[in-house]
Amino acid sequence: MEAATAPGTSYLHQWGRGDVVMWDNRATMHRGRPWPAHEARLMVRTTISATEADGVATMRLPSSQAAE
Repeated sequence: MEAATAPGTSYLHQWGRGDVVMWDNRATMHRGRPWPAHEARLMVRTTISATEADGVATMRLPSSQAAE
């Protein structure tokens, strides 16, 4: 947990009108912040799945250098 929350490894979004934020639940720790009950909020869940037909067997995780 300490390495995952070290400076430079987390992201705090400053919301603006029309913003959309997406993340991969399989590889991301996330938490919600308190939300004022009187403000509108729209949440949509999308699930994407890769199969053999998509070439999933040839997919590899990016190297740590690609993430920098």
